[in-house]
Amino acid sequence: MQKIYNRKNKAVAILGGSKAGNIPDFVEQADSLGRSMRERGIEIMICGNTHSGLTAICANTFQSLGGIVVEVNTEDFYNIDKVFNDKSVCVPNYSLVTSDMSIRKLFILRAGQAMKNAILSEKTHLDSINFIKNVQVIGAIALPGGVGTDDEIFSAMTYNQEASYARKYLKANKQGVPLILVNTAGVFNHIKEGIERKINAGLATTQDFTYFKMTRDAKEAVSLVINNNVNAFDYSYFNSNGRT
Repeated sequence: MQKIYNRKNKAVAILGGSKAGNIPDFVEQADSLGRSMRERGIEIMICGNTHSGLTAICANTFQSLGGIVVEVNTEDFYNIDKVFNDKSVCVPNYSLVTSDMSIRKLFILRAGQAMKNAILSEKTHLDSINFIKNVQVIGAIALPGGVGTDDEIFSAMTYNQEASYARKYLKANKQGVPLILVNTAGVFNHIKEGIERKINAGLATTQDFTYFKMTRDAKEAVSLVINNNVNAFDYSYFNSNGRT
């Protein structure tokens, strides 16, 4: 296993569906992502669901290879998952329970940085709080998913847009979180095409997507995060050769 970080508080956020879908490549890429992260020395993954679906498959593979899995849930999802706990694909090492969905997304994308302003449910154990407060998210990778996954993706884009403009215009020391979409079977084409339309229509600029890239392969997504190679808008995926 390739060790790339000396400190053990670096995490990758995994966004993705609570369903596995009906295309075999979805499951293959989810498993490959969990395996690739461990092979590249990533110690921690943080996600919103370990009960079922693609994130759970990724988490199970990652955990089986010695990785630490942190799950962030709302109180409602926490109670729902308890009903099906015996059927969970992966039981997380640490579990945070937030008051609402917006705080949940903040913790998935910011981890320890979210501790300053977020209020956690009393259902969250102290050991989980002590663990997460030192965790830093170095990148976010999105597997195929439904509307919840899209919501997480656009939230990450908004956070990154703020960081990009704050650095440029306010000279603030803010860094976005690299966001890579694994566009298996073209499931994220609607996002790619929407970005193209917004830029062409003058409603967005390439700077809005400074920390954003797309790929078809989970291993490449991990490499992009590891090498921090997501610091400029990449036109290579947004042309006729890049269409799926």
